[in-house]
Amino acid sequence: MQDNHPVYDAVSRFTNNRGSSTLTRGRLDILTFDMPQFGDNRKRKVRVWLPDNYRQEDTGTKYPVMYMHDAQNLFDAYTSFMGEWEVDESLGKMMDAGYSGAIVVGIDNGESLRFNELSPPWERNSMGATYIGDPAGNKYASFIIETVKPYIDGHYNTKSEARFTGIGGVQWAGLCRCIWR
Repeated sequence: MQDNHPVYDAVSRFTNNRGSSTLTRGRLDILTFDMPQFGDNRKRKVRVWLPDNYRQEDTGTKYPVMYMHDAQNLFDAYTSFMGEWEVDESLGKMMDAGYSGAIVVGIDNGESLRFNELSPPWERNSMGATYIGDPAGNKYASFIIETVKPYIDGHYNTKSEARFTGIGGVQWAGLCRCIWR
């Protein structure tokens, strides 16, 4: 994990080569992780969304954590490949109504590797085998459990217990299940 360097820029609105960011609330830290479970020097961008009231120095305030797949879609229409899911907007509305907030850890998908990374090693029919030739869902789940979660719990103010930890995604990414240790 020697290459995991967070970017501590408070991304609220900025201009990039695709336009202005649509992030409306909170702060977004962007990290890059090695994926040693795959053994092929694979790396992955991870986007850590922190609520408006998050303060690193306030170690007495801890937050539940939601791990989500396809991070490109979570917070910003300009990085999305299938429409922004408006996670920052939704959590912002909940916080406005009294919710204390959560940390959302979004893991970018592996583009052409997505189907294989999110697929458990189940037997497939001929159609499934066409799209999933090397199911690696167990390695991907291990990446989250062994690499990402320990880093997040060690560097952010989290409630690390299983009952405060969730995982989610849509479509294919909704199949990925992890057992928190």
